[in-house]
Amino acid sequence: MKKTSLLPARTFPMVLIGLISLAAFSAEAKLPLIGDPAPPFSGRDSSGKMIYSSDYFGPNRPKNNGPARQAVLLMFSSKGCPPCERMLPALVRFYQTWNPAGVELLMIRHLEKPRELQAYQQKHKILFPVISDLYGKFYQDYGVIGFPEIFILDSKGIIRQIIIGEDTNLNQTLELEMKKMGITTQPNPGGGNK
Repeated sequence: MKKTSLLPARTFPMVLIGLISLAAFSAEAKLPLIGDPAPPFSGRDSSGKMIYSSDYFGPNRPKNNGPARQAVLLMFSSKGCPPCERMLPALVRFYQTWNPAGVELLMIRHLEKPRELQAYQQKHKILFPVISDLYGKFYQDYGVIGFPEIFILDSKGIIRQIIIGEDTNLNQTLELEMKKMGITTQPNPGGGNK
């Protein structure tokens, strides 16, 4: 299966940086595509707590480990990425509406230390976990070619869609993807978690 997405022209500089970085990947490395299992990871969040992908998705996720997850979104972003900043309000709104339906969102920040994430998370009123990719390992494992890049995973951790670059209709795009996966929710009029 191919890695597909809509790629707006204004994201070209960030994608170009990502493509140049792909040259550093090993020729033997298999990059995950739509239909593949998402690579496992572990890293520290903004409070310094270790976060494991198996807490959220994949075959090793304990059955009694928190609420049932319908889907997990992984949003890769980086410092100095204006499109990432512009998409944050839409992501926060999406999370507030869809998290009660079992949709989790994890932001992975490229080359940032965990202690830098706390101020970022507070500044943008981010309610979902923000994880440090201090050495760029997650970025490489997922074959991220530019920022922002969002991987949409089903409850088993299979990649169902990849969104590359800025999406000015992000909530509509994500809602459509949730419906394709059979996930429904009623919008939360208060905008907060229940």
